[in-house]
Amino acid sequence: MSVLTTICARKGSKGIRNKAFAKIGGRTLLDWTLAYALDHCARLGDVIVSSDSQKILTESVPYEGFMRHLRSKALAKDDTPKIAAVRDAVCSAEYAKKKQYKYVIDLDITNPIREAGDIESALEMIRVNQDAPNLFSATISRKSPYFNIVEVENGRVDLSSRCGKPIVRRQDAPYTYDMNASFYIYRRAFLGNEFDFNVGSNLSHIVRPNSLVCVMGQESAIDIDTPLDLVLVEAIMGTRNG
Repeated sequence: MSVLTTICARKGSKGIRNKAFAKIGGRTLLDWTLAYALDHCARLGDVIVSSDSQKILTESVPYEGFMRHLRSKALAKDDTPKIAAVRDAVCSAEYAKKKQYKYVIDLDITNPIREAGDIESALEMIRVNQDAPNLFSATISRKSPYFNIVEVENGRVDLSSRCGKPIVRRQDAPYTYDMNASFYIYRRAFLGNEFDFNVGSNLSHIVRPNSLVCVMGQESAIDIDTPLDLVLVEAIMGTRNG
């Protein structure tokens, strides 16, 4: 299979300043994810790191054996869909390698908790499900929109979602899943190309009716957005590696 792994790390993170350089166990978030990519994804194909910061590309990781792509500032704004940055990185890699990939794996630096076999198992899932355009990792939700997640609109409170019958116990609610930002896999055709503006406008959200969900354990449920998340993930990783 022709596979590209992308890692996107922009400079202007909001929840945690300079997130790519934030450390867990003495290693940066980008370091954790890139090391995983080189250990477990490079055997499948190529790896590229995309950033709007030359400093991130040159100073944050001590490795070689991957491509570096300096993306434009237009693709690093607060409202830029990440999928646009992923496609930009893919187009850059394809231009450099003079080939087109069949699958694209995107690893997010905000959730470095992954097992050795996660990617190969997920890639096999999408390979055998030919109708699936993409796959994303998730964990079973601890809260349910049918039972204990509410919305407040114009002063009125209601459950976020309702189904055909009243739900009086959380265990009776339909299963829901939290996207945990550990990894995503796309068929190359899903991403379109850099000149396909119509496709780009439709990529603001990746959830499609025939998308696949790869369910991970609850220890991977934390997507790092705050300093507290860093503490929690470091504690979890310390327990796993201890």
